[in-house]
Amino acid sequence: MVLDNCEHLADACTGLATALLSAAPGLRILATSRQTLGIIGEHVFTVPSMSEQDAADLLLDRATAVRSDFEVSERNQAAVTRLCADLDRLPLAIELAASRLRTLAV
Repeated sequence: MVLDNCEHLADACTGLATALLSAAPGLRILATSRQTLGIIGEHVFTVPSMSEQDAADLLLDRATAVRSDFEVSERNQAAVTRLCADLDRLPLAIELAASRLRTLAV
């Protein structure tokens, strides 16, 4: 089972996971969150940030998928770098932001 974005409903996700695991001990839950659920048996895996260059490359790749004329240039390089840094160079955040570049500027 996947519980995504648990930080928005941390207490509810913790309660749900605890109840489900008590009722079905063989169940495995993948929970995504910026904070742990704090339940027994929880294993935490921290997703590392990408390098600055890898983050910019991912943004370019995903942005050109939604807007073929998108490019990283001298004019927008600083904005691309700042955007990736503001997103903690996390792949999912970059992917979501890139999809918005269809209608928004960097």
